Amino acid sequence: MRLIEKDAKELLKRQGILVPVGFFVDWSVTAWPVERSWTGPRYLKAQVLAGRRGKGGLVQRVATQEEFNQVLTNLRAQLSQTTCAGFWCEEELIHETEWFVACDIDRATGEIRSHVSQEGGKDVSVIQSFTAQDLVESKRSSQF
Repeated sequence: MRLIEKDAKELLKRQGILVPVGFFVDWSVTAWPVERSWTGPRYLKAQVLAGRRGKGGLVQRVATQEEFNQVLTNLRAQLSQTTCAGFWCEEELIHETEWFVACDIDRATGEIRSHVSQEGGKDVSVIQSFTAQDLVESKRSSQF
């Protein structure tokens, strides 16, 4: 199963995990929704099944409604040949650090693998990957 960010955040939210405030923008929307008030900078994120969206220019910070409209137009043009479910728009969060965290299933063994890096954003390079069994074994040896 592959999830776009919008769906993953909804699942996390249902489990009581805090996620940034955001909303889905359908592909057909061409401008900032008039029913929503602008409360400051936001991030507009293409909802495509691909990694490295930030490096690919598919995650954009927008400071104003006018910039939102322009970035939306630009993203649509950039994605003209790519399947895109729409866009996720969320408030900018002021933070001190950003982490990369992901999970997948090892096709060879069927085990769930976790991937973690203390670097987040576009420059993720050093990723530590491990399985649940690795954690059990490391608890015994204090590796993690």
